[in-house]
Amino acid sequence: MKQILLILALMMLCTTVLADDLRVSRDNFTYYMQPGTSINDVIEIRNETGSRQCIDVFTDTTDTELQVTRATDYFCLNNNETTEITFTIKPTNRISNGSYTAKAIFRFDSGEIQVPINVRIGETSTVNFEIPQESTCPESITIPIDFINRESKTKFISMSAQSEALLPTFSVEQFQLLDSQTRTAYLRLNTNQSFQAGEYAFQVTVEDQNNIIVKKGTLTIRNCNQSQNNQFDLSGPTSCVQLTPGESRTVYVSLENQSDHPIDFDFLIRSNRLSVSTPLHQFVLDEGEIRSIPVTLRISSGTTQDRFEATVEAEAFGNTQTITICAQTQGGIEATFLQDYINVLQGEDFTSTLQIKNTTNQTQNISLDFRSIGSAFDGSFSIDDFSISGNSTRNVTVTIRTPLNAPVGEQDIEVRVDSGSRTFDSTLHFKILENDPVNPQDRYLRFLSYPSNIDMNAGQIKRLTFIIENQYRNRLSNLTLSIENPPGYVSFEPVTGIVIDQNDVATVSGILRVDPNAPNQIARIRFVIENNQYQTSQTAEITTRQTGADPGNDPEPNPPGSSFWSSLVTFGNQNVFLIGLIILILLLLLAVSAFGGEPRQKERPAWLSNR
Repeated sequence: MKQILLILALMMLCTTVLADDLRVSRDNFTYYMQPGTSINDVIEIRNETGSRQCIDVFTDTTDTELQVTRATDYFCLNNNETTEITFTIKPTNRISNGSYTAKAIFRFDSGEIQVPINVRIGETSTVNFEIPQESTCPESITIPIDFINRESKTKFISMSAQSEALLPTFSVEQFQLLDSQTRTAYLRLNTNQSFQAGEYAFQVTVEDQNNIIVKKGTLTIRNCNQSQNNQFDLSGPTSCVQLTPGESRTVYVSLENQSDHPIDFDFLIRSNRLSVSTPLHQFVLDEGEIRSIPVTLRISSGTTQDRFEATVEAEAFGNTQTITICAQTQGGIEATFLQDYINVLQGEDFTSTLQIKNTTNQTQNISLDFRSIGSAFDGSFSIDDFSISGNSTRNVTVTIRTPLNAPVGEQDIEVRVDSGSRTFDSTLHFKILENDPVNPQDRYLRFLSYPSNIDMNAGQIKRLTFIIENQYRNRLSNLTLSIENPPGYVSFEPVTGIVIDQNDVATVSGILRVDPNAPNQIARIRFVIENNQYQTSQTAEITTRQTGADPGNDPEPNPPGSSFWSSLVTFGNQNVFLIGLIILILLLLLAVSAFGGEPRQKERPAWLSNR
């Protein structure tokens, strides 16, 4: 009996609530900034406390001239939910040189977390660069920026540029900088005749693994008194032309007269290493005319150099445009997009497979980068650094993300494949189709009909019916209907494998169950229908009661005789303490009877003893 009581006591003591804490994570950068610049710092926060937490967000700075703003002041996280909070760091133009510290503060019920943000003004990082001050007529300009590694170890550099007006783009956005090495990157600032004379600001942001450097630049647009009618555009191959030593190859450049009258052109091509020629040197283009001009390139036999460049120049009325044609000896690596000329809606992501071939007998180390992607798009590779054995191929998935306001029309993105000794550029063509100017969530998927007020008794089961509309232009499949974070006494069997054709509706039903011990309560539940791309939801109220069950609404009636057992189970659930006490008394009585000893034998009468 003592052993039984001990086991019961241990069972009562072994209920433990495990809780952890809120966790924050971020890249531990030091920000080297100039007055008047700005940058966003993103902090990730995850709730591992075991319960829903609501968090207040504050900022604190050591100087009022260092402005730090937050994207939100208050938010809530369910258990195991993660979110990101953006903080904008902006030193004013009046801030002095020196070191500053700001704090991102997350305050919740059981405490607070402080995340330091270190900012240095007017100081030089281990990677340094200066932005030259340039001026130009109203036309695009490319400016060189020299990067210097002042540290005795290799740095991996990634760069970006920002401007509201100039749409800046780098010729290369990532590269490796060896110790004490200097490397030049070219920043293109895009202007046109619609720009008025004046100063236009832009900002360059560089990340070197440990630090982020932010510097500002200014481009001055001059009033050059150019004729608005003498406009033309020169373009050529964007990928490196593959050449075999001793053989010639002809490529084409395009010249377009964008003015409203004929223009006389002078056309010139030159190169120090390549043999170059063209049949056209002076010619006239009519209004709106586009002409493809053949350019022949040749490398001498026995040439060992891998890479060459030729400069093409078109001049009219004192205006000159120049492009560069890249050429390299054939062999080594090749790259081709297997899916090209893709149609995609604004705001949609898409993928294409880049097939890379190693045409040598040796293993090559390959790195991938976007040579040109444009400021409106973002891209990534399934892998961007790998080895490929001789005479073999490898496929890499390239993912392109387009914003909702992506420019409509034909676009292209160029990927550079670099083996260290040579490069190969491959172009992905796609077309952005205009999206409907409505909320994408409402357009893709919505609840046309759903149970918004649900009234159920404890222990009841009810079948709910939903009508879902797919307003998306494509068929949606693998949809799942479920409840998001329901109260513990409510369960809903998820409905999976739902398929809805484009511009069509589907009727879906699911089973909702209420626990027999459900309280008398009104709660809010959220119905969610989603697949791996799209999601929409609706909120409903459910009222639960302990009495008045209506078995007529039960889609799965109980079998004969089940009412007795159901009543017995309900009685047991509601009278656990009483039943336990009765069992304990019975066990005590059994123990007393077991350990009380054998009963004494009655004495025999004397008259029997004599026999």
